[in-house]
Amino acid sequence: MWTMLADLAPTIIPIVILYFEVLGVFGNSNLILATIRKENLQTKHGVLLALTSFYQMMCLLGELVNVYFALSGKEIKRDVCFMLMSPYLVFSHKVARLWVYVGIASIPAVGYAVLVISLAVAEMVSRKTNPKILLCNPPLSMHPRVTNFWIAWNGFSNLGVLIIYVAVYVVVSNRAKGSPFMEIEKRNQILIHSNNSFTALGPLATAYGLDKRHRKMGRFVKQSTERKILISLLWLMTFFASTWCTCNIILVIVAWFEQSQEVAAIQSYVALELRHSFTVAAIFLSFRNWGPTDSAAFAKQQEKLENSKRANNARDAHHLWKT
Repeated sequence: MWTMLADLAPTIIPIVILYFEVLGVFGNSNLILATIRKENLQTKHGVLLALTSFYQMMCLLGELVNVYFALSGKEIKRDVCFMLMSPYLVFSHKVARLWVYVGIASIPAVGYAVLVISLAVAEMVSRKTNPKILLCNPPLSMHPRVTNFWIAWNGFSNLGVLIIYVAVYVVVSNRAKGSPFMEIEKRNQILIHSNNSFTALGPLATAYGLDKRHRKMGRFVKQSTERKILISLLWLMTFFASTWCTCNIILVIVAWFEQSQEVAAIQSYVALELRHSFTVAAIFLSFRNWGPTDSAAFAKQQEKLENSKRANNARDAHHLWKT
């Protein structure tokens, strides 16, 4: 089975890459344009998100290397693949620099990218072998020893990020549960249940008034910042755990096996699933839970593109009619 998947990998993987290219480049470029055009999005959070989208788009463009080799039918040598993957390695570890604190936070990520590239260069120079590889991606572009170090550290660091996500979610969730709005909601529920022993008219009037108050309070809680943060964190944590973190853990397990064509195929297919993370910003901005301001601007940007496309189609149709 794995032998068959290894044979089909050079055909299947580039097709899936093209799908992620269209989705990711379209979504991230629209997000960047919306941030440039809308002043209300040019906050620290908005600029950081736009810069992250830019780095994700650069990573997606780096994936076109596989598409080129698949269409051309040329053999892929490890040294050529490594040179083509070097920019991808930098962008994939890059943290957007935003003011001093983000600049300081980006030092470990940049240092880690430089370390991995330096180790790969040293290993490539010291060894004369330059084998043919199945596909051109970061795990296969480096010597197995460097790849194992890179994969192991990625798995460890991503587990750490997941733990931080869970910890922040628990803290924010507890704060939301302890807010006065939630206490009022609980008291309303108690009053509704206690009124069940009243006369027929009493509970009806009381329940109606409390239900109306409950609906108003529910709308207010839904619009609160803590609730939006909580929902966003939950979606981010779920998406991160099910794609990026899970795939990195699988790569760590696969790295224990001796390098072979089948192992290379597994690494390539698993690495393909990681491309979901490069479209996360565009996916989450399609939902209002991420933030009404961001989502509205993103939707407006898409509407502008659709209107422009309709205008171009109408212009072309008019031109054809005249000719």
